Formats: sequence, structure tokens, C-alpha cells
Amino acid sequence: MLLIAQTNFTWFDAVVVLAYLSMLVGIGAHFSKKQKGLESFFLAGRGMSWLPIGLSLMAALNSGIDYIGGPSGVLKYSLIFTVGVFSWLFLYPWVAYVSLPFYRRLQTVSAYEYLERRFNVAVRTLAACIFLFWRVGWMGTALYVPCLAIETITGGALKAIPLIITLAAIVTLYTMLGGIQAVIWTDIIQFCIMLTGVAVACGVILWNVDGGLAAVWRLGMDAGKIDFYYELPIPEGASLWDKFLLYMGEPKAMSAILITTICGRMAGYTSDQVMVQRFQTTKSLKDSRQAFIINACGDAIWTLGLAFVGLALFGFYQTHQLPPEIASNTDRIFPHFMATVFPTGLIGLVVAAILAAS
Repeated sequence: MLLIAQTNFTWFDAVVVLAYLSMLVGIGAHFSKKQKGLESFFLAGRGMSWLPIGLSLMAALNSGIDYIGGPSGVLKYSLIFTVGVFSWLFLYPWVAYVSLPFYRRLQTVSAYEYLERRFNVAVRTLAACIFLFWRVGWMGTALYVPCLAIETITGGALKAIPLIITLAAIVTLYTMLGGIQAVIWTDIIQFCIMLTGVAVACGVILWNVDGGLAAVWRLGMDAGKIDFYYELPIPEGASLWDKFLLYMGEPKAMSAILITTICGRMAGYTSDQVMVQRFQTTKSLKDSRQAFIINACGDAIWTLGLAFVGLALFGFYQTHQLPPEIASNTDRIFPHFMATVFPTGLIGLVVAAILAAS
């Protein structure tokens, strides 16, 4: 059941959100005039530099779900989930010296063209269909969950289903108009809005916590929210295999988090069309490698920022009461805070940030 809270969302916030959505369409219209063929539409003429591609990757590979899940993970468990940022250190050799040179030599548009060259068109088609089914499911979730949160934040002023339809239509429109260039530059703007939203959230929460940062840190330490070690409750007499399964299935096991993050991202940077196509738009292999570094740094800042939002929220609600129906589900706490504590104007900015991440 969706819980609609009393909210500070006003017409001014709605104008902020509308301005953001209008800007996306404007960018698509601008780049529609620069399309000169298929290579320009799909690969931006292979003329993009490392910085815009790095920021574009960062925005494209995260979603509005992070705005809910990042703080929620800290509220429910601890900062242990941030160990995933170390996965980039292990990924760099693979991506920079195996995956990127491989696709650079092929000079392809699609990540799956190689499969046709190596095997046949049926294998390529199968791989492309699997990718499409997976991405459609991912995009559906990436739109639905944040839009539900936005409905709560705005007190029902913005309904989830119309918002999903509107956002999907706008994204499709600017992509059709401006091609990959429009997508990349809107990604960059979205990246800036996403990080601004996190910074604003951190500032507003700290402003409302008695004692500020020092109090948040102290309360987090006392409650074990800053712990990175977790002792597994292993049953007596468990076999080695049982211990392994228990360890890999435990959400608070540090190495399990790191291993799954590395494997998931390694697969993505090898076969995900969203990533491969953006890397193929760069001028050179050197630009692709530098873009990957920017992507990694941006993701680390994003992950740590959202984790701090969760830690600060924990500190705030040690001295402020939560309704029982909100306290029982950590996914609802950040939207509830935005709806009830954020001042007018800033709600619209953070809603735009959630939409940008979606």
C-alpha cells in the first residue's frame, strides 16, 4: 500500500520539475540539427572526448532506485555496502586492457556484431534479444520504484503512472531526435543534478540534526552503522560447503559484496550495449580508458554520498519519531523525510534529481 504523507511540495517545486523535463526535450531538438548519418546518430562520429563519456556512463549505469536503496541499506544494515567502490580497482585491468581494446579493434556499433562475425546471425540475434529483455525489465523497475517514491514525496501531486509514461515518452523523444549525442549530453546534465540532489539532501539533514556532523558520526558509531566487520552466525557442525553458501548469501559479508559487484560489473563492461556504445563514441583508446576512470570516480562519490545520506538520516531519527508504518520499512524513510522536512523549492530539485537518476 502506498503511503501518502503531508508534504511541503508546492507549485514552485512543480515548476522546477517541469523545467528539467522541458530541458531534456530542448537538448534533443538541438542535436537533431547535427545528425549527418548513421555513424553520427549512433556513435557521434566517434569524436567524443573522455570527460563527457565518463560522466555519461556514470549517469546511465545508475538509477533512481539508488536514491531509495542507498540510504535504506545503511539504515537497515551499515556502511558495509560501500565496499563495492573498491571493485573499480579490480575492474580497471580487465576493462582497460582487454574489453576496450577488443571493441576498439572491431570498430562496431553493436556489442553483438562480433557474435555474427565469429558464429552467425542467429547467435547475434539471440544475444541482442536477451539484452533487450533484460534492459526492458531493468528500465521498468528503474522507472516504477522511484516514481512511487516521488508520489509519496509530493503528497500525491505527481502520480506514479502518469509520471512514468511522461518520462518514458520524453526520453524516447530526445533520443530519437538527437541520437547518442543528445543522450550523452543529457546524461551529463543528469549527473550534475544527481550529485546536487545528494549534496542538498546531506546539507538539509545535517542542518536539522542537533550537533551536526559530529553527532551523526557518534550516533552511527554507537549503533554499529560504521562497522565493516560482521560475524556470521554459523551453526555448530556446519560443513565447509554450508559455510560457503551461508557466507555468499549473507548481505553483510564484505567479500561477498565485493565479489558479486566485480562479477556483475565485469559482465556489464564486456557485453552491455549501453556501455559498449558509449565507449565506441570516443576518439581513441586512451579516451576510453580515461572515461572509465571518470566513471569509476563518479560512481564512488555517488555511492559514498548516498551512504552518508542514510547515516545522517539515522542520526536525525534518533531524536525524531517516525510513524510506525514508515519505521517498519527503511525504503520509506528518505521519501518521508523529503516530504515532511525539506523546504519548498528543494523538494523540486531532489525530485528532479531522482528523475535524472531514473
